[in-house]
Amino acid sequence: SKDESSWLLSGKFWVPGLVVSTVLATVILGPLMGMPLHEPLIAVVVALLVALLAVRALGQTDLNPVSGVGKISQLVFAVVSPGAVIPNLVAGAIAEAGAQQAGDLMQDFKTAHLLGVPPSSQLIAMLLGSAVSVPLSVGAYLLYTSAWEVPGPTLPAPTAQIWLDMAKLVNGGKLPDHIGPFCAVAAAIAAALPVLQHLLQRLQKRQLLGRQRYVDTTSSQQPHGMPSTVDGGGSYTGYRKYSDEMGPSGSLSSRYISSTYSVNRQSLLARCRLLIVHAAYRLWSTWRSRTLVDWVLALLPSGVGFAVGMYLTPNWTVPRVLGSVVDQTWLLLDPVSHAAFMMVTASGLVLGEGCASIVTAIVHAAMA
Repeated sequence: SKDESSWLLSGKFWVPGLVVSTVLATVILGPLMGMPLHEPLIAVVVALLVALLAVRALGQTDLNPVSGVGKISQLVFAVVSPGAVIPNLVAGAIAEAGAQQAGDLMQDFKTAHLLGVPPSSQLIAMLLGSAVSVPLSVGAYLLYTSAWEVPGPTLPAPTAQIWLDMAKLVNGGKLPDHIGPFCAVAAAIAAALPVLQHLLQRLQKRQLLGRQRYVDTTSSQQPHGMPSTVDGGGSYTGYRKYSDEMGPSGSLSSRYISSTYSVNRQSLLARCRLLIVHAAYRLWSTWRSRTLVDWVLALLPSGVGFAVGMYLTPNWTVPRVLGSVVDQTWLLLDPVSHAAFMMVTASGLVLGEGCASIVTAIVHAAMA
């Protein structure tokens, strides 16, 4: 329809940018790195394919494995330009940059969609932000390199060493023996996971349709005004329907808590007791409302997410696990305050560490 077409991003917005950036990459990187003109073009094409993998990984795990997917470009350039380490690194850098920007665009457009902002307006705003961020990014890099040695003990840049090792590997290096079977088995398992997920989702839909038909049939056979004992989601909750969308004062668990614990709400011990009972009821309600297929889908791992956990070092993964535990515990104990303050609290932690890092770099550079 006409309204839907207004939300589509016209080709006049992104095609010129793609052409200009491709020409600039070819004209600049060719003479600068001593690369034939066709090699930057091939790197751009590979970057477009790698960007698809990055967007999927970021959308599923909230992590963009640009370092991992960028290795695909290095493998391609091991055939395109054998024995050349620098073109291999440049091709990997182009693929990583494309994957990073694709992931950022996906998140930005999703946020704009939630806020009701047209993609064209969002793209113009991002172009303006990019014009400002380029000098700021260069300034931040100069600040950190003037404060510390890069790479060095404080900022070792471990990913750079991985890129160099990969470039050397595909240009005459050697992997340990018998590595091929491990790669083949891991690839087969990772490929089977989304297929299994798709089949289980289809089975889940059939179960929901069958359950809904049963509810409709039961409702039509009951006397007028008699409520069904099964809700649309399959949760057997007697003659009351529990919903997380209901407020604390209107939910079944809160009415149960209020009638069971007639205590002073100002008491900390009473408040903790109320939260524990509320959390236990939510767990019980969730367990009763889910089928075996639901649980398998909820616990089915993502191959991309599993790989990201192997790529990242424990100093990154362990805090994320701890943060997830705190987040889920907070959600279980007090979903109302979680919905109101979780995002603000997490943003404050990120912003606080970022600002402290900049201040530390400025002080360290001034004292150097």
